[in-house]
Amino acid sequence: MKQIQDEQASKARMRNMNRLRKFLEGIERYENLMEVFLNASEFVAFVWGPMKFLLQVTRNYVKAFDALLDHYEDMGEQLEMIFGDILDFHAKALSYFRQKRWQIIFDATWNNFRTRFSEPMNNLRRHRKLLENYANLTALERISALSNDQTEALKIATRVSRHGDWILRRNLVMAWLDPDANVNPILWVTGIPGAGKTILSSVIIEAAAKQSAAKVAFVYCKDGNRNRNNFLSIAKNILYQLSQNDDTLTEYIDAIMSKEGQMTLQRSDLAKDLLRVVVRSHDNVFIVVNGLDECLRQEKKVDDDVEPTLVRCLVLTQEDSESSRLLKGYPVLKILPADNYSDIKTYCEAWESKIRSKHPSVNLDGATNSITSNVLKRADGMFQFARLVMVHLHAQSRAFRLEEELKWLSEDNEKQGVLGKLDEAYGRIFRSMKHDMGDERYRDAIQILSWVAIAQRDLRWHEIQGAVSLDLENRVIDFEGRRFSDEDGPKELCGSLLEVTLGGAVTLVHSTAGLFLTKHHVNVANEHLNLATKCLLYLSIGHVDISLSDEIVEANIMNGCYAFFDYAASHWLDHLTILVTKPTTLDASSVKRLSSEIRHFLGQHFQKVAPKSILLSFAKGFDAGSLFGPEDFLDALSQAAYIWSLHFAKRSSKRKDEPNVKDDQKLGPKPGLETFIPRLR
Repeated sequence: MKQIQDEQASKARMRNMNRLRKFLEGIERYENLMEVFLNASEFVAFVWGPMKFLLQVTRNYVKAFDALLDHYEDMGEQLEMIFGDILDFHAKALSYFRQKRWQIIFDATWNNFRTRFSEPMNNLRRHRKLLENYANLTALERISALSNDQTEALKIATRVSRHGDWILRRNLVMAWLDPDANVNPILWVTGIPGAGKTILSSVIIEAAAKQSAAKVAFVYCKDGNRNRNNFLSIAKNILYQLSQNDDTLTEYIDAIMSKEGQMTLQRSDLAKDLLRVVVRSHDNVFIVVNGLDECLRQEKKVDDDVEPTLVRCLVLTQEDSESSRLLKGYPVLKILPADNYSDIKTYCEAWESKIRSKHPSVNLDGATNSITSNVLKRADGMFQFARLVMVHLHAQSRAFRLEEELKWLSEDNEKQGVLGKLDEAYGRIFRSMKHDMGDERYRDAIQILSWVAIAQRDLRWHEIQGAVSLDLENRVIDFEGRRFSDEDGPKELCGSLLEVTLGGAVTLVHSTAGLFLTKHHVNVANEHLNLATKCLLYLSIGHVDISLSDEIVEANIMNGCYAFFDYAASHWLDHLTILVTKPTTLDASSVKRLSSEIRHFLGQHFQKVAPKSILLSFAKGFDAGSLFGPEDFLDALSQAAYIWSLHFAKRSSKRKDEPNVKDDQKLGPKPGLETFIPRLR
C-alpha cells in the first residue's frame, strides 16, 4: 500500500489513501483476536490478499480506485465485527475485476457499481446493529448468575399467596420504604422456619418497585445452590438487575471486567468495586435479600458503608445465632404468630371449602374435624405448615383416608417444636405417597426428590428426564423408553413437595423439605456418587463426538439425547469434589462403577501430561485417593479436574498462585470435547 501511495505521489495523483485507515485498524484488531483466541491469524490472509490485488489492479484507474477506497472507508466505519460480509464483498469485487476487459466496461457500469455491492454493505450495517445489542446482552451475561431463577422465585412466592400485606403497615418497614426518612439503611426481618418470609419478601419487593424512581434488586438465597448461596452469586444478581436496560452501566461493567481479564465475574473484590459504582449510579435503590442464613458461613458479612438516602437493604432470615451475630445492632422486625394469624385463617378457609366440595360425605362440622381451627392451633404462625397440611388434605382421594388425617390433625401435640411439627407434616405426606403410589412410583418420587435436594443448581424437568433416560448398564440413552410419561410430571409424582417454575425449574417447596429428606430418606453421599457417575457417563458416550454431522447432532437433540448434557458438563466436578472432600462410607460396587466411568471419561477426553501443571493448593484440596484408594488414574483425574475447573468454568483471570508452565506441560482436553460443548450450546 505504501508502494502504491509512493507511486501515486511521484505522479502527483494522490487519492487520499487515509480512507483505508479505519478498515486497516479494524482488520488488525481482528487479526490479533484470532491469534489470541483461535491461534489462526492466517485466515486474515483472505482479507489482505484480495485487498492487495484489488488496489494494485485498480491503482492506475482513478474512478475504480476511488470507488474501492470509498467502500473500504465505509466498511471501516461499520467494522465492529463481521468477517463474512467482508469476504462477500471481496468475492463480488474479485469476480468483477478479474474480467479481462473490466476497464472498458467500468465506465458504462459505474452507476450500477454501488448497487452491485449494496447487499454486503447493508449486511454490515444490519450486523453492526445486531452486535451492538448482542454486546450489551453478552456484557449482562458475564455478570448474571441465573437471574431468571430469581425472577421465577419471586413469581412462585407471589402466586403462592396474595397475603402478607400486614408487613407494609409496620413502622420499621414504612420508614425503610421512604427514601426521605432518616433511618438505618439496613433492616432485618426474622422469623421461625415456615413463617412465610419468602412470601413477605415478595410483598416488600413489589411495594419498593412502586416507589418513585426506585431501582429494585432482589435475591432469594438457597442452601447448597452455588448460584444462590455465596457473595459472588448475590453480587452478580444485584449487578445484573441494577444495570439491566442501562447501556452506560453495562458498557462500564464490560470494560472493567475486560480490563481485569474476567470473562465471567469470579473475584469478590472486583464484585464489591462494581457494586459500589453501580449502586451509586442510581438515586433510589432498594435491595431485598431473602434467606441470608442459607448462605455459606464464610461468605456472610454486612457492609453498611452506604448513604441511607441512596440505598436501602432488607434482609430476611431465621433467628439463628449466626444471623443474630451478623446483624446485631440493626433494626429488627420479628414475625410473630399473631402477625400471620389472619392470613393463615383466610388461606385455610379457602382450602377447606375445596375439601368440603371434594368429600361431601365427610362430616367436617364437629370440633374434631374442624379443619381451619385445628390447623390454626397447630401452625402457631407457620404459614408453611398450614400450606403443607391443607394441600395434603385436599390430595386425599378417599374419604376414610381424609378422616384418618383429620384425626391426626386434632391430636394434642403442644410440646412439639417448630421443626417437629413440620417434620410430622412431611412424614404424613410421605406416608400417603407410599400408600397410594405403589413401590415403583414411590421409588421414582424419592429419586426425583433426592436429585432436587442435592443438585448444585435448580434442575429443569427435561434434565431430570434426561438423567432417568440414561441406561447405566448398556451405556446408552433411551429417552423415549426410559423417561417419565407425559402424565407423570413432577407434581403428579411428588405432589405438594415440589414447585415447578414457569421456566421449568423443579424446586423443593421449602428449605425444611430438604432437611426432612436428608434426615429420613436421602443418603446424601450416595446421591452425589449417583449423579457424578451419570454426569461422567453422559459426557463419554457416543453422542459426545465432534465427528458427528450437524444433521445427526440435530436429530440427537430432537430425540432428547442432550437433555442432561448442560448439567453434566457444568457439575460433574462439583459432585466428585464433594465426595473427595467429605469422605464417607460408600457402597463398594458403586465406587467401582464410578471408577470405571472416570476411566472412560479420561480416556476419551484427556491427554497424559506432566503433574507439574497442577496448582499445589488445588492438588491438596482434591485428594482423590481418599475416595478411590490406590487407583492408576488418580494423577490424571486430578489434572483433568484442575484443567476443567480453569477451562470450562471460564475462570479466565490468572490466579496469583497459578504456576507458569510450558505448553507441553499443560493438560488439555482433546479437541473433540473442547469444540463440541460450545458447538452444542
